[in-house]
Amino acid sequence: MLCSLALQGEWILVLINLPLLGWHIKRYSGRPTMREPGIYDPTIAFNRNELSHNQSECCYKLGFYLLCFFYYLYKMMFALLSKEKEVWKHNEK
Repeated sequence: MLCSLALQGEWILVLINLPLLGWHIKRYSGRPTMREPGIYDPTIAFNRNELSHNQSECCYKLGFYLLCFFYYLYKMMFALLSKEKEVWKHNEK
């Protein structure tokens, strides 16, 4: 995804998503050793300290994803509407 954004010249989106990519790599590389892949160890996931930490982490990520979603939606609508104006101008000639 980052490569396609960089090729299209969307450097702001690449810079916004790089810290998130780094966070995911750090989080996954520091996970507890388990037999199956995953982030949360089911035996300690519901401890009071772990639960509050996991909830706050999920809330921050949800906020970031919501902001990204609406920014991507804005960019998509802007691109679609600007193309529509070009089509109207082309049809008027």
